[in-house]
Amino acid sequence: MSYSKKDVSFHADGYGAGQPAVNVKVGECRYRIPLDRLALDPVAGPLSEVAYHELLDQDTIADGVLVGDAAWEAACEQAWEALQTEAEAVFGPRVKVYQEGRSGGWAVVDGLPLFDSWDALDLARWRRFERYAREQADAVPLGMAQWAYDNVYAPRFYLTVTP
Repeated sequence: MSYSKKDVSFHADGYGAGQPAVNVKVGECRYRIPLDRLALDPVAGPLSEVAYHELLDQDTIADGVLVGDAAWEAACEQAWEALQTEAEAVFGPRVKVYQEGRSGGWAVVDGLPLFDSWDALDLARWRRFERYAREQADAVPLGMAQWAYDNVYAPRFYLTVTP
């Protein structure tokens, strides 16, 4: 099935016409990410048994579940920075990505041509950005686990290694 202008989502805060937007709400609960569902790295594979038990000993981990705001905020910030970089690569340096919605779950790109004037190339650019934005949202749980590994487990591991 082909992608058309009818497939583009819009969002508006308050009054006025909406702008093209991507729903980037994260499906997982922000405070409870099951560690056994996460892989830290496509090359390294799933969280190792040792790393898993080390993380369980930390304050940010409880009963095999990653909890807390720090990992969430770090993963979301990284995703929004990636969206801005991708938007500039796709649409040019004049654009700005920002959040809309009650919980900031919509990615809106400011600086695009008027939607009514979009041609097939503009639509293809939007589709590319839309897919990338969804990939970033879907990767937030992985980003949380990576943050926990980098900031909770890894520093402790490196401190215990003696030359």
